[in-house]
Amino acid sequence: MYKYVFAVFTVIIFGSCAFYGCTKPPIPAISPPSSSLNKAGAVGGVRQPEKAVEFLSDYDSARETAKKENKPLLLFFYTPKCVYSRQMLDETFRNREVLDFAKQFICLQVDESRSRELCEELDVNATPTIQFMTPDGTLLQRLTAKKTADQLLLQMHVAIQSLATSEKMRNRN
Repeated sequence: MYKYVFAVFTVIIFGSCAFYGCTKPPIPAISPPSSSLNKAGAVGGVRQPEKAVEFLSDYDSARETAKKENKPLLLFFYTPKCVYSRQMLDETFRNREVLDFAKQFICLQVDESRSRELCEELDVNATPTIQFMTPDGTLLQRLTAKKTADQLLLQMHVAIQSLATSEKMRNRN
């Protein structure tokens, strides 16, 4: 009986965090057993690319760079203790297609636990959260919860299209 109750409780807790993302308190990390790692250090024989999206760490310098290069911003808000944030850093942001498409953005990684003022200013209250912004800092789109590489790629395309549309509207006036 207790095993059944524990299993149901575990599914409810982990299922809600998977849908909503991490909020306080974070769920502790679960490392794969060492027996599931192959010689290359990959889980289940699938090796992730060694490269990851290059993130800046300072909001002001990211905004300046975005203005100078006329590129949209991709802000990734995370906490180191959030399982889903780490999974995105380890998987989603290492996907080859995401790596290639991210070159069209100025990417910023924000540790929510160290940047509370910025999170309050940008209305971020759960991790992982991704915000796409214009080079001048206008919000284009906000995503919450863990995203796969395919989900993120789709939203990156939408952000680029939104930016192009807003620039066309601005040029008409």
